[in-house]
Amino acid sequence: MYYNKRMKNVYVHIPFCKSKCKYCSFVSFPKLELKETYLQALETEISSRYNGEKLNTLYFGGGTPSVLTNNELNRLISFFNIDENTEVTAELNPETITKSYLEQLNVNRLSFGCQTFDDKILKLIGRRHSAKDVENAVKFAQKAGFNNISLDFIYGLPSQTLKGFKQDLEHAVSLGVQHISLYGLKIDEDCYFYKNLPENLPDEDMQADMYLAAIE
Repeated sequence: MYYNKRMKNVYVHIPFCKSKCKYCSFVSFPKLELKETYLQALETEISSRYNGEKLNTLYFGGGTPSVLTNNELNRLISFFNIDENTEVTAELNPETITKSYLEQLNVNRLSFGCQTFDDKILKLIGRRHSAKDVENAVKFAQKAGFNNISLDFIYGLPSQTLKGFKQDLEHAVSLGVQHISLYGLKIDEDCYFYKNLPENLPDEDMQADMYLAAIE
């Protein structure tokens, strides 16, 4: 847990995934059997470090927070002093999302890891979802009453073209989401791609063109 007492913001890390994406160097493990032990340790940390201040933001990232059940995630939220003005965000992976799951979450902002709508590239980078899963997740969220939805994208992915990247963003806008986050692909030492460099990576000039196209 990262706690900014002065700004009254909290980030809670859920370091579990069903499998690790090939570009990911974040702290995450495909070891769901450790989840209960981690949650107990997390509750102890919250109790010892957080003093009950009213929060401006509460963010659950990962890893994959949606590996938690509704009850597990809502229990963590219950440890914090929040009200209707607190922005409570959960990062979610699209392939496991149902309308029922969303309706029972005590959050008001959702962030879906999309990365691209190109199913071939999704497979290359080790994502478990499809483009259709993202579309369905957004629709489920909208039907469940969420009006603060974000999609994450990566540019500079293997085999990605400038045209394809622009189409990704245009598709995202067409879904009616409120926010889009963009990240340039970065291959760090702790990820699979570091020792297994993928073919057909866009060069730095192409990545710059993608960045500028996104701004435009």
